[in-house]
Amino acid sequence: ELRKAILQLAVMGKLVEQDSSDEPASELLKKIEIEKKRLLEDKKIKKPKLFSEIKPEDIPYQLPAGWKWIRLGEVGAFERGRSKHRPRNDKRLFSDGVYPFVQTGDVSKAKNTNDVITTCGKYYNDFGLQQSRLWSEDTLCITIAANIAETGFLGMEACIPDSVVAFLSLDNSISKFVKFFIDVAKEDLENYAPSTAQKNINLGIINELVFPLSPLSEQHRIVAKVDQLMAL
Repeated sequence: ELRKAILQLAVMGKLVEQDSSDEPASELLKKIEIEKKRLLEDKKIKKPKLFSEIKPEDIPYQLPAGWKWIRLGEVGAFERGRSKHRPRNDKRLFSDGVYPFVQTGDVSKAKNTNDVITTCGKYYNDFGLQQSRLWSEDTLCITIAANIAETGFLGMEACIPDSVVAFLSLDNSISKFVKFFIDVAKEDLENYAPSTAQKNINLGIINELVFPLSPLSEQHRIVAKVDQLMAL
């Protein structure tokens, strides 16, 4: 409960003092758009869909000056992992494998290792890598099936299946702030999942979440404060 309260204060702008000299979130959003265009040109992300307008009734609380309500998908790029080959447990994908293949259970375990994903049960070989994608160390991963909205940062270069979403951002503090938000919104996200044998949510639900974007300088201060409090 204490951990959740700290993160809730963080995303509401009540954990650290505001600084009127901080560049506002609207300027940060412009920089994010430039970076997303570059990633699109480099074919590292898919062309984003248009996000729906945020209406007054969508806003859950008042934000501090300099902050801005946006759709979560606007803050960076969310990309589903890839594991196209069927069956997924085909031995040809893993024989003499060297490329870590991180799955939902590995992401869930990250909470026991300071939010860093350090385990993987399988390793792809070159054949396996061809039908997947290698994500860089420190990439934020979010589960969207089985264990919903579990989060963690890759502790190594790794591949992920389509039951895990990777988040690409302009700054590591943005990734951490998005993680705080997802951790707070976890129960709400679980409610979006249909009551089937295996619960899951889709990328559209994540992209359309209403997200409180703060100035980047304040995000740095918030991340430092959360790290300090969590250490206690």
